[in-house]
Amino acid sequence: MARKLAFISLVSVFVALLGFAALLVEARPQVATTHAAKREAMATYPELTNAQRLRRGLPLSKPRQLFSPTRVRARDASPSYIPTAQTGYIKVVRTSDNAVLGYMSSSYLNASPSPYTWYGLSQSRLLVTFTPPGSGVFDISISTPGYDYPFLGLTGSSMPSPTNPDPYQQNVGRITQTNQTPPGAPPSDVLNGRWPYSLTSESAVWNYDSGTKEITAVWVTEGASATYPVHFFSWTGVAAHVDGFAFTTNTLTYNGLLDLYLVPADKSQAVRFYFESA
Repeated sequence: MARKLAFISLVSVFVALLGFAALLVEARPQVATTHAAKREAMATYPELTNAQRLRRGLPLSKPRQLFSPTRVRARDASPSYIPTAQTGYIKVVRTSDNAVLGYMSSSYLNASPSPYTWYGLSQSRLLVTFTPPGSGVFDISISTPGYDYPFLGLTGSSMPSPTNPDPYQQNVGRITQTNQTPPGAPPSDVLNGRWPYSLTSESAVWNYDSGTKEITAVWVTEGASATYPVHFFSWTGVAAHVDGFAFTTNTLTYNGLLDLYLVPADKSQAVRFYFESA
């Protein structure tokens, strides 16, 4: 009886092993099929983001580019602006056709003791030095020796708004040598009696475009209530006390302004200034 039970147990174990083996055989194709289904699902809608795939019950896509420590590097630092001193001359260009007319004169157009002492157009060249900041106005130093005042500046009085249409409220200013005034400050009487009547001046008025090398200027109004860009003109062949560089803050009624100053239109040329290295 014991032998019969042992035999039956062995048979039962054998049958169980056969059944387990059959299950393994049947499971293998299912695994392969599952892997194939996953690959097919991952290839479906390749344009979808992983977030979109999750919402649709699809498997996540593999990263297109795996992390590699050899590709990691520090971000390039932006170069900081370093102010650089510029020494050279101021070239005068006619606005209408970009023709070079000459240079800012190395001496006053009307020499002392004449009270009308301002700069004009000449082939002699005024040597200047400036260090433009990253932004904002700055001073231009006069490097040509023999000057009473160290800076190139603007002098004028009651310069009007650029939108003022009244020609009788217009005025012109001049380019002169001056003592220093702070950036953004209103015009100050720092010419020390050089003029026979009261004219104020400003030194920190200049701007510089390092790309084009153009030098421009602004005028701060009395009381520092506003800052206006200025427009430069060259008056030539009019009269000794009129010739030279003039500027205005309003070009709307410029022809009327010429009439007030008795300047024929053909004696006035709009000009721009450019830096030329020494």
